[in-house]
Amino acid sequence: MGLTAWQALFEHAEPTVGQRVLINGAGGAGGGCAVQPAKQAGAFVIATAGPRGGRRVTAAGADEVIDHTTADAVAAVSRPVDVVLNLAPVEPAARGTVAHGCPFVGA
Repeated sequence: MGLTAWQALFEHAEPTVGQRVLINGAGGAGGGCAVQPAKQAGAFVIATAGPRGGRRVTAAGADEVIDHTTADAVAAVSRPVDVVLNLAPVEPAARGTVAHGCPFVGA
């Protein structure tokens, strides 16, 4: 899982210092493995997760955590992001809401 998350981020999206990275599904195994390297790359990391996963992704370095059990995680992103790593089901229409032309890696 860790290698897959790293490849998705750094071979496809290539986040850089100061970019805003949304990891949708960060509470899962793959998403959890993506938070720390994105943060280490200097990105501002926004993670979606449930209550249990939220504590874990915060500990891994997420700057902002959106609880997908209480909010529409995609709609709750307040400002445009530069990279989306999608590891959770999301409606195709929501891609435009969040992605704003940025790299969208995942299903």
